[in-house]
Amino acid sequence: MSQRALGELAELDQSAVSRIEAGLRDVGAHELYRLAQVFGTTAEALLMEEDHEPVLLRAGDAEDVEITRACEAFEAAIDDYFAAIALSEYL
Repeated sequence: MSQRALGELAELDQSAVSRIEAGLRDVGAHELYRLAQVFGTTAEALLMEEDHEPVLLRAGDAEDVEITRACEAFEAAIDDYFAAIALSEYL
């Protein structure tokens, strides 16, 4: 898929797609949601490394109770955000 085609589907201009691919531009939460829709996946899947470990949490850290609670709260907040975005599309 070309950068232009991806940009059109994700409502981004081609230069933004190019800068994202080059690591020169961050992706906002709403943009991440749209990119996930384009690729037929979830935002979480786009944020995962190839070995399927969350980028912000390594297996060794999973035993730390505070880190686990913080990650669960973060995941809940992200889920709430995307649910609100999806709901707003129907209002």
